[in-house]
Amino acid sequence: MSFRVAVIGAGRMGKLHARVLSQMDQAELVCVVDINPAAADALAKQRSCKALYQATDAIDMVDAAVIAVPTVSHVQVATPFVQAGKPVLIEKPIANDPAEAEQLIKLAGKTGTGVQVGHTERFNPTVLAMQKHAIKPKFIEAYRISPFTFRSADVGVVFDMMIHDIDLILMLVRGRVEQVHAVGVNVLGQHEDICNARLAFDNGCVANITASRLAIKTERKMRIFSEEAYVTVDYVRKLGIVIEKSRNLDLIQMAREMDIDD
Repeated sequence: MSFRVAVIGAGRMGKLHARVLSQMDQAELVCVVDINPAAADALAKQRSCKALYQATDAIDMVDAAVIAVPTVSHVQVATPFVQAGKPVLIEKPIANDPAEAEQLIKLAGKTGTGVQVGHTERFNPTVLAMQKHAIKPKFIEAYRISPFTFRSADVGVVFDMMIHDIDLILMLVRGRVEQVHAVGVNVLGQHEDICNARLAFDNGCVANITASRLAIKTERKMRIFSEEAYVTVDYVRKLGIVIEKSRNLDLIQMAREMDIDD
């Protein structure tokens, strides 16, 4: 039995969701919605579904919706579906500010509706593999850089890119952030395009995060240092390396016994 889905937003991410949904046996892409009729019509024709121009027109037609509109409109567009008890998958970030996000979460609790955010990096094979190791990070270094894609220009690089690493770091550290020191630089518009942040947690872990959407290449990497292991992850290549202390005790002992002249 398939479930009926609407994709709200016919931009870059909306097109990706529409393509995947149209290829799934478990789902039926019923419609795509965009306030730009030409964009909605073009994508609907490509994916053999109905085109709509107002999100609320899709509520009674579907069982769930994917919200892929600009960030500032996430909560406004998602709310009628959640009120109607229709689960939503919202592109990250969930909202433009925490208060709006809390309102939507509270509404979902009242209606018993699922609200999921598209933190896709959680499902990267390297992250899934890393979670199998009992690692308690002491220091994390993450950087995520890419050329400017002209999408998500309504928000800064923190909401656009760094949010992935913030999400993963919070998941790994399992502590409360006590201090944040950060600097951001806006180059192309009113929002920051480059940002560096240093997060200090109550359990002693420190994370240094860098994000830029003005690079000439794409790199997404993280290094994790702990007392038990060293982990390095390349999210683009889906490659990770774990060096565990327990499996290298002989080398560690050798290093401790080695004289400086050796």
